[in-house]
Amino acid sequence: MRSYIEIIYLDDNDQACKTDMEHVGVTNAETWAEFRSLRRYEVNKKSARFLLDYHNSSGDLADTICIDVGGFITITGSKPKSDAAYRAIDRDYWRKAQSSSRKQTQDAVLCAATG
Repeated sequence: MRSYIEIIYLDDNDQACKTDMEHVGVTNAETWAEFRSLRRYEVNKKSARFLLDYHNSSGDLADTICIDVGGFITITGSKPKSDAAYRAIDRDYWRKAQSSSRKQTQDAVLCAATG
C-alpha cells in the first residue's frame, strides 16, 4: 500500500466527513514531504474546517494538520462544497463501505458452507 494524504471536512456539528479528496505522491517519501510542506497552512483546531490526514504505507493515520477554508482553497485550488454536499459524500462512502463489508461476510459464509 502507498501512503496518501486525505482531506476530511468538519461539518457544522464538528463531525468529520469524507470528501473523496486524496493525494498519492510518486513515492511514499514524496507524499510525506508534501504533507510536511502543507504544515505552513496549519491553524488551531477551533479555526479548522478541514483536516489533512497523512496515512502511512500501512494505511495507519500517522499525522493530521488542521486547516481553514483559506488553506483549503490554496491547497486544492477550488472552493469548498456546501456542508450538505460533504455530508452526502460521507453518507454515500459509509453506505458503500457497509455494503462491501456485508458482501465480504456473505462470501466468506458461502465459501465456508461450500468448502
